[in-house]
Amino acid sequence: MTKTQIENEFEAVETFKRASSNEGVTTTIDLAVLVDHNLPVPVPSDISIVRFDAGLESLVLVYSYADKYFTKQKAVKKTLTIPSWLNAKAESIGVNFSQVLQEALITNLGL
Repeated sequence: MTKTQIENEFEAVETFKRASSNEGVTTTIDLAVLVDHNLPVPVPSDISIVRFDAGLESLVLVYSYADKYFTKQKAVKKTLTIPSWLNAKAESIGVNFSQVLQEALITNLGL
C-alpha cells in the first residue's frame, strides 16, 4: 500500500466511526420523541435473523444511550392519597416517598 492509500483508508475508517456515532445520537433522539408522545418503542432486531441484501456492504451495531435522556428529565410533582396508618408507619421509619414511588413505577413498567 502507498502512503496515500493508507491515509485514504484511515480517513474512511474515521468517517465510518463518526457516522456510526451520529447514528446512535439520532436513534436516541428518535426514541425520546416516541416516549414523549406515548408512542410504542420498536423492539430491536434479533441480529441472528438479519440477512444481507445484495447491495449491503456491512452491518453496523448502533448503540443508543437512552438512559442519559431518561435520567436528565426534570422532576414532575405528583399528589397521591394513601391510608393515614400507612403514612404514619412510613414516616416513622423515614421512608422517602418519592424514591419508593419511582422504584415501584420502574418495576411495574418493567423498565
